[in-house]
Amino acid sequence: MASVQKGAQAMSVEPEQINDARRLLKPTPVKKNHVPKWFRRALLKAYGRPPHAMDGHSVIMHAKSVCGWEWLEHWGSTTIHGRQAFVSEPYPYHLTFSDLACIVEMCQRTGLKYRISPNAWHYPGKTFRVLIFESDGEGSLITRW
Repeated sequence: MASVQKGAQAMSVEPEQINDARRLLKPTPVKKNHVPKWFRRALLKAYGRPPHAMDGHSVIMHAKSVCGWEWLEHWGSTTIHGRQAFVSEPYPYHLTFSDLACIVEMCQRTGLKYRISPNAWHYPGKTFRVLIFESDGEGSLITRW
């Protein structure tokens, strides 16, 4: 019985710790499962149409199945410095060198840019943040994030 109570107590502390980390690190919040229109269009152009629906979720899942993406976890969109970005916040074991190569290849294929940060919204300190964004032509957005 004591071990069950201890486990329940640990689970109740976790959300508080996550909120404390968010207040300290101030990551931008994520609009879960939202696919920006520009990202959807770029994926359609690079990877083709999904067999059924054309909504953002279907397009993402189609690209994921074509490419074998493992880094797509806790995803959606966020706004940073007034610019919209697609965001995925995988745990470290879903962000291997192979996954990094997939992100680079996808960005080369779509003409988009990326940035990887340890400052994630989903579980600060435990997940990474992969940001995908439109190029502003200068690359200056990368240095501001």
